[in-house]
Order: sequence, then C-alpha cells, then structure tokens
Amino acid sequence: MPSKKNTKWNDIETSCKDPGIYAWYLINSIGSADRDVPDGWSRLVEKYISDHERPGMGVNAKATLGLEFNGEINHVTIDEDKGKSWSPNTESIDIVTDLLNLSVPNLAAPLYIGVAPNGIRGRLMDHKRDIKRYRREGIEKIANIRDRDPEREEDRIFASRVVSRNIDVNKLWIEYITIGRESYEGDLEEGLKTAEFILNRIFFPILGKK
Repeated sequence: MPSKKNTKWNDIETSCKDPGIYAWYLINSIGSADRDVPDGWSRLVEKYISDHERPGMGVNAKATLGLEFNGEINHVTIDEDKGKSWSPNTESIDIVTDLLNLSVPNLAAPLYIGVAPNGIRGRLMDHKRDIKRYRREGIEKIANIRDRDPEREEDRIFASRVVSRNIDVNKLWIEYITIGRESYEGDLEEGLKTAEFILNRIFFPILGKK
C-alpha cells in the first residue's frame, strides 16, 4: 500500500529508498523575534511571496490581417501601487505568522513535483547535488555545459531557479508517497509517470518544468 512521508533538506540522505512520487515545498519560518519588528516582518513575508513568483511566460498572439504580438509577461504577486495594503496591523501579526508557518503542505502550492521509479532517496539526492553544484559553481557556467543528460534537464531547471532566487535550502520541505515494489501487478514506472503528469497539470508547480 502507498505510504505518505516527508523530509527536509538535511535529512534527505535518510529518506525512503522505495519508488514513489514527491513534491518540494518552501516553508515559512518567521520566529518570535521577527514579529516584534513590523518592517523586518514585512520584508521576510515579501521575500516568501516573491520566492513563489512563477517564472516569466512567453506569449504570442495573432489576429486578422497578419497582426501579431509577442513578448514575455511576468507574474505579479504584490501590486506595488497598493503599497502595504496587504500588510496586517501589528495586533494581527501573530495570527498571520502562525497561519503562514503552518500552511505547508496543506494550503501551499508545490515548487516542484517529480517521480522516482528507482527510489525516492536517489532522486532527492540528485536534486540536492544539482542545487549545491549551482550554488558552488554558478548558474551560467553550468548552463554552458553541452554534454548534459537531456533527461535531467527539468531537474537542472528546478535547481537553477532555487539558486537564482537565493532560496534558503533549510526552508525546503519534501512530501512524498512511496509505493512498494510488490504492491501492484501493473507497470510501476508507467503508473508513477502517469500520476506525475496528471498532478503537474492540476497544480502547475511554481518552479517545475520548462
């Protein structure tokens, strides 16, 4: 039977080795000291919001008589014209903070959804190595490497987006569901990839895929 578990960045090495499907999330962890400084609290929340901005999207629109428009549109999470209208008053900061801190995973959008037919631990370790390498060597340097495995291109896209946003890896959280290799008679890999395909098109992970 399927089993639902979770892990964090520092515990990936001890995650389950069974095949399954997984999702990365970004937790909010504002401490009690941060709540006492409203301006500092607002900056932390703004960073958390901006980390969830979706990547820019290429758009092409065509009309009659050959009229055509193309370009890139960006995801706007906070309307600058509205200033701090989204920010609560001082008396409500504790309420908002506690709710945000407990929102993952039940009320949060995933950063990435992936599949691990050969084992959860190995796939998560691949992601972890990619992120650490991008942080160490730089995104542009690795992007110029031509002899890359095309099957892992989506992994590298996720890693580069985590690093380019300067996301604190200690705030990364992974939920996963494992499937026992002997639990089902059908094609395990096909079943996992089909579930991944469906989930990606329902939830549209923020930093996943191209």
